Amino acid sequence: MVWTAPRDWSTDEEVTSTNMDTYVSDNLRWLNEQRPRLTLDGNVSVANGSGFATPTGTWGSASPNAGSMYASSTAMYMNTPTAGVYQFSLMVIFSTNETGKRGAIISTAAGGAGTVLAEDMRMPVTGIPPNTEPNALTITTPLVQLGATSIHFGIRQASGSSMTCSVRFSGLWVANAT
Repeated sequence: MVWTAPRDWSTDEEVTSTNMDTYVSDNLRWLNEQRPRLTLDGNVSVANGSGFATPTGTWGSASPNAGSMYASSTAMYMNTPTAGVYQFSLMVIFSTNETGKRGAIISTAAGGAGTVLAEDMRMPVTGIPPNTEPNALTITTPLVQLGATSIHFGIRQASGSSMTCSVRFSGLWVANAT
């Protein structure tokens, strides 16, 4: 099933089951079940460093209607299979560690390269014992119009050693491109 562009109806036009199926029922079903969307959950390893790293690991789960947005169980990016308006969100829960910067980025290329769609960078909180880092970051892009492309995320942490982070990365097609 594919999205069918809505049509204009004429005054006194007979409502047929074919038209209702095509323009109403099928489109509502597509919006609910088949539009491009994806949520990935998992624990990933993030190297210590001063730049945004592409984490390594395997996704624990993926939403059931991921379609062609899902590259593989180890890929740390999503595909936008069709031109349209999308929104992406990334939540990172860092292992407990009280040192170093923490950050998260969503961009059109690995490691924060390409166009940056959303970013958050945090420094340790100072002056309030103990000096602590945020344990979690959540970033969400504004609505962005994209063609068929890849959307990547990167995580930065400079704690002195690698750490495991719990990650939830999601993307949602919102509307056709205009």
